[in-house]
Amino acid sequence: MATSVQRALTQELAPEPGAGDRVLVGLSGGVDSALAARLLRERGCELVAVTTKNFCFGEAPFERLEKGGSCCDAEAIESARDLCAQLNIPHQVLDLSEPFGRDVIAAWAREYGRGRTPSPCVRCNSLVRFP
Repeated sequence: MATSVQRALTQELAPEPGAGDRVLVGLSGGVDSALAARLLRERGCELVAVTTKNFCFGEAPFERLEKGGSCCDAEAIESARDLCAQLNIPHQVLDLSEPFGRDVIAAWAREYGRGRTPSPCVRCNSLVRFP
C-alpha cells in the first residue's frame, strides 16, 4: 500500500496557482503557512483557509495546555483567524479532536505508560492531518 508521500511523488504535480484560481490553504497559525497565504494572495488567488482543532480545549485532561505550546493549541487557531481577518480570507476551523484523541493521544499515553517516548506529531501527521 502506497503512502500519501509515495502517491504524491508518482502523480503529476498540479500547475502553480495563479490569478483567479481558488486555493484551499492550510493555516497552522505559524510563519510558514502565513507566508504561503500572503504569497498566494499576492498572486491574485481566491483563498479559503482551514485550521485544524486537535484538542477539546477546556476539557480534562487538557485544561492546563499553555499558550504557545504547539501547532495545535488555541493560540495557533486565533493566530490563523487573525491573519485571515487581515487578509480578508474566509476561515474555517476543522474539528479533528475526536480522531486526534483516539489515534494520537490514546496511543501516546499507552506507549508512555510502557516507558517509551513516542512522538505524537508523527502519528498526527500520518493518521489525522494527512491520512
